[in-house]
Amino acid sequence: MGRQFEPVWAHFFQLSQYKPFTHSWAATTFFPKADVRPGEKKKMADDKAEVTRLINLYIDGAGKGNREQLDEAFHSSARWFGTMGGTDYDMDKQGFIDLMVGQPGDGGNLVAKITGIQIDGTAAIATVKEEGFWGVYAFTDFFSLSILEGRWQITNKTFANTGVASA
Repeated sequence: MGRQFEPVWAHFFQLSQYKPFTHSWAATTFFPKADVRPGEKKKMADDKAEVTRLINLYIDGAGKGNREQLDEAFHSSARWFGTMGGTDYDMDKQGFIDLMVGQPGDGGNLVAKITGIQIDGTAAIATVKEEGFWGVYAFTDFFSLSILEGRWQITNKTFANTGVASA
């Protein structure tokens, strides 16, 4: 009969001196800071600046109905998904751009803010909160971006209609 082993972590929970994790302990134990090589900080800053620029192209292009800005920001195969007023939307790049050119989102009171950007290598996500889109609607937009064809491009926008903009 073989010897049975208990997992090492099982003893941790039996300790009488158990204390909950603290932020500093968890941060240094589970999420150590990665070594950043010379030049990497600049590349990370450049990537964030380019992702921010593309999201701002979307914000300005959709708000003003600018086809050139939207075309530059989005990959040729980009998709848009979401639900508004009980209608599901699944649009390709051309359909979305045509909609924005025909019905620009900024009716004079659009406020859009990038609330988060995360980048890992050649992939990124960005979150945007919009109020006053088409004059009255509020949205949360989630963007996926990739480095494709040698440059950052928005590959997907998924939106949530979060209601009517606050006054």
